[in-house]
Amino acid sequence: MTRTGILSKWGRLFNRANTITGIRIVCSIALLFCPVFSPVFYALYITAGVSDMVDGTVARKTNTVSEFGSKLDTVADFSLVAACLIKLIPVLDIPVWLYIWIGVIALIKAINIVSGYVMTKRLVAAHTVLNKIAGVLLFVLPLTLQKIDLKYSGAVACAAATIAAIHEGYIIMARRDKQPNTLLSGEETMIKRAKPEDAGVLAALAIRMWTDNDINSLEEEFRELAQSDEAACFIKYVDENPVAFAQCQLRHDYVEGTDSSPVGYLEGVFVSEEYRGKGYAFELLAACENWAREKGCTEFASDCELDNADSFRFHLATGFEEANRIICFKKRL
Repeated sequence: MTRTGILSKWGRLFNRANTITGIRIVCSIALLFCPVFSPVFYALYITAGVSDMVDGTVARKTNTVSEFGSKLDTVADFSLVAACLIKLIPVLDIPVWLYIWIGVIALIKAINIVSGYVMTKRLVAAHTVLNKIAGVLLFVLPLTLQKIDLKYSGAVACAAATIAAIHEGYIIMARRDKQPNTLLSGEETMIKRAKPEDAGVLAALAIRMWTDNDINSLEEEFRELAQSDEAACFIKYVDENPVAFAQCQLRHDYVEGTDSSPVGYLEGVFVSEEYRGKGYAFELLAACENWAREKGCTEFASDCELDNADSFRFHLATGFEEANRIICFKKRL
């Protein structure tokens, strides 16, 4: 791997969002060595909680959402929960009925996870408002232990968590016949490979990115691409509204940095502004990559303008490595 490639991979793993997540792990470990309910304990706990609230937002805003970041977030969450349990359980007088209630909630959540996996072959969770409310109450609970009796604060937190878990299960079962992505956001979403009759939809999205083109020309081009075995376009729908698209093709000529042929190539990806930060571009890229694999490709490539910082970050976050930088010239004859 070249020096540029190593630096790109390092930057992708240790970006701003993942660094914030890492702070939560450090704080969780530090909690184990602090006296419970001490100022330092509270400071570390609040810092860890804040990092959990902002790391996802930072990742979406900077186009650095990644599989590594998701796994690191899971490790960080587990670390914080484990540290809190290790420190708090020995000093708290937890009623038996509260243990039983927590066990019931855990059982419902487990049933939701298993049901979602059976239906979609992937781990799913509904990111609902109720789940967020329950999460906030659970986070606040340790901060109230010296002021409010656990049987009251615990009952409120468990009640919210129970309602949220039941609601999550309802969403998963109600949408069992929908696209798996609908289970993740509460919206009805799907990705569809474009057909010739979808050329107008593609052109309407593409003209917002390629503004120097003519929409009629784009529509004709997409109609031809949709009929080609050498290209594919995918459209992202949210509640039946087209909000994003990606275009990919096979390239048989030399592609910078590759050593195979053909190579799958991302020609363009666009997400409507109001729907950015939800991971839709990553889903579209995954659809393009799967198509390229089905075509026998072992490599996938792309490009971006030198001054397009958002696109550059997106490529690094999705596993691309910088292959080269060139300056193109032309002259009239």
